[in-house]
Amino acid sequence: VADSRFRGQPFAAEGRLRVLPDRIADVDVGLRLGTARGRAQGSLGAPGNTLTWSLAVPDMRVVDPAARGRLEARGALHGTWREPGIDFEIAASELRWGERVRAARVSGTGRLAQGPSGRFDLAVDVQSFGLGDVVLDRAQATVEGTRERHQGRLQSATGPYRFDTRLSGSLAPGPEWRGSLQSLQLQGPIAARIEQPVDVEVGAAAARVGPASLQLGAGRIELSRLDWQAPNRFATRGLISGLSLATLQPLVPVPEAVRALVIGARWDVEMGESLNGSLSIARESGDIMLPGSPAVPAKLRSASLEAQAQGAEIVFRAEIDSAAFGSLEAKGTTRASVRDAIWGIAGDAPLDVSLGARMPSLEWAKPLLADRVTLAGRAALDLRIHGTVSRPEYGGEVSAAELRLGVPDLGLTLHDGTVRARFDGQKLAITAVRFVSGTGEINGSGEASLAPGNITARVDLEAAKLAVLSRPDRLVVLSGRTALTWDRSQLKAEGKLTADRGLIELPPQDTPRPSGDVIVLGAKPPPDGTIGIHADLVLDLGNAFELRGRGVSTRLTGRLRAQLSPEGGPALTGTVRAVDGTYTAFGQKLAIQRGALTFAGPVDNPALDILAVRKTSTVEVGVAVGGTALVPQVRLVSTPPMSDADKLAWLTLGRGLSQAGGNEAAVLQAAASALLSRGTSESQGGFPGRVGLDELSVTKESTTGEQIVTLGKRFASNVYLGFEQGVTGAVSVVKVTYDLSRRWSVQARAGTEHAVDIFYTLGFR
Repeated sequence: VADSRFRGQPFAAEGRLRVLPDRIADVDVGLRLGTARGRAQGSLGAPGNTLTWSLAVPDMRVVDPAARGRLEARGALHGTWREPGIDFEIAASELRWGERVRAARVSGTGRLAQGPSGRFDLAVDVQSFGLGDVVLDRAQATVEGTRERHQGRLQSATGPYRFDTRLSGSLAPGPEWRGSLQSLQLQGPIAARIEQPVDVEVGAAAARVGPASLQLGAGRIELSRLDWQAPNRFATRGLISGLSLATLQPLVPVPEAVRALVIGARWDVEMGESLNGSLSIARESGDIMLPGSPAVPAKLRSASLEAQAQGAEIVFRAEIDSAAFGSLEAKGTTRASVRDAIWGIAGDAPLDVSLGARMPSLEWAKPLLADRVTLAGRAALDLRIHGTVSRPEYGGEVSAAELRLGVPDLGLTLHDGTVRARFDGQKLAITAVRFVSGTGEINGSGEASLAPGNITARVDLEAAKLAVLSRPDRLVVLSGRTALTWDRSQLKAEGKLTADRGLIELPPQDTPRPSGDVIVLGAKPPPDGTIGIHADLVLDLGNAFELRGRGVSTRLTGRLRAQLSPEGGPALTGTVRAVDGTYTAFGQKLAIQRGALTFAGPVDNPALDILAVRKTSTVEVGVAVGGTALVPQVRLVSTPPMSDADKLAWLTLGRGLSQAGGNEAAVLQAAASALLSRGTSESQGGFPGRVGLDELSVTKESTTGEQIVTLGKRFASNVYLGFEQGVTGAVSVVKVTYDLSRRWSVQARAGTEHAVDIFYTLGFR
């Protein structure tokens, strides 16, 4: 064979041999596959024959694309087919086979001479061996003696563990090995040993082990019987007591949730043309840890599993009793079958299971929820599963009552909750969902498909005056309909909601909070977004939605559409308007004549159209804000028109610039700075705003030069009450001003001076 290819590699073979009835002779064969070379020469099958062979593979990828490493081996076969002699040497390095099998270095020599007294010697050394999750730092196997009498030893080490086993026996034609396991010992944090030698027989068509007694940690394994006979006859009997599952972790992976369990077991099973026997497993002590942060102890009182098989029919029963989440009982039947000489349960096996659960408390589930979410209530499940293993059908009911779900940070408390659902085939009909919050409630129903590989669900919810936020600074009461759907790992929410009542109090701008680049040690990272969430919700703010804080006190109206997708993030469209509102700026309370925020996509950058004014009998001045939230445009406006300096004076002082005293320049300067910085806050109103005053100032009397403290409060747009007190006590006056029109006003004064004045005001530019 020349100029050929195998698995993408050049392939060639040449040679000759003679095939006789009981032997092969005159063999001279050479193979080439890429860089790999193999050769065999000689004869085999008769006494005195020798067939030598050699193999060199510089790169194992030519043999299998999933393999890596280098391999060299050579050896010889001697004598007859029935009882051949064998010699070999092997050396390999950096071996890998896929992701599960690996070895840094393998070396070995072996010799099995002919005849009962022929030498039997073996020495194999493997370094850094891995098989899946099992990793050995080093493993060594040695055999010394003859075919009819030899001793063997197997040693391995991994981390703090050391494994050592010794055996002795004889090798007979067949081949068949008979002997005994003289000792088996595991040293390390967990110890294991056999208590007496164990008889072992292994042949090409049969094997037998036992009886054996193994001490594993504080547990004990008693093996009374272990027999195998080709092609599929197998029998075993034994028991386990006091076995901590944590002791198995160095040998096989054990889920962390069950490592604290200590179990006992008993079995007696025979497999052949039929399957017969029994198996029972029970908790002796320990607990199960349910996943959560932190993990939640199940507080098991008891747990057991029993199964019996007769013919191929299997009957099983499982029971769990937990102080944390209640009790669960399951019982059922199915059928086993044999395929390729291996017994198992096929996908088309019939299935009939009854499952009942009673959970008098749901407190155990709180750690499974998000942080700062509370849950209470009770639940029950009565489920019947029938059909086949791969296509189950469901029947029964699930219910929950006295449910209470809270999110204290939001002030959300849903109570008196009930959920009822009914299983029907591969569907779950959610017949009732109800929660109460405040004076309102939410009701819902829906349906879910439980088809394997295609789980979908839809729940329709209707809220009636439901308090979804209830804090001193947050209150939102909603009514409306929402539909929640789940399909292919995606959650979608659609609905239209109306705010029956709402209140949002904005915190002061100077509320301390960490900046965006601050990393809080110990804080949980945001969850990985493995679930796609789509939302399309329309919110009507209604006529009783209030906004307060940072100088604003207003009612909000309008309609917003909120959309969310994993690809595009959140988006808002719609307009929110301020109605009957006021805005405190520069120490004055302004009436909001026009206030609109228009969203057209980005949540943080609505278009602004705001006008807030201060009215006196003669002048109307205010602030107009346009542009967007990220790039606002602020300007002063007035009627009649005047300079910006006069506008600012009227806005902050309630009088024109020409009437302002020299000591009020600082007030104007602060107002101008605030305006230029395009921001005001309630704190800029200072102490007067916090105690309910419109004016608190210190001025100098123009004739005497005395310092005067003035307190003022405007009770209506045309009624003002003021109190003036001299620092030295020489002046003490109460005054009431009533604006008759834009230009005419009447002022009455009482105290150290008594007067009634009529004013006519003219404005100049």
